[in-house]
Amino acid sequence: MSVNDQLRPELLYQLAPERVARTRVRDFQRWLATERRLDLPSYADLHAWSVSHLDIF
Repeated sequence: MSVNDQLRPELLYQLAPERVARTRVRDFQRWLATERRLDLPSYADLHAWSVSHLDIF
């Protein structure tokens, strides 16, 4: 077991991929891809983009 594994909290719950696909956040990611040509496939990507581009977010 690595140090990173020891520091990572236990995952208690994760939405099924089909439920994730139906969320409003995923709808927004698809809209950004279609309308703004922004490829932000994960929530982490969306978050990083949103905090680094406050003027257009």
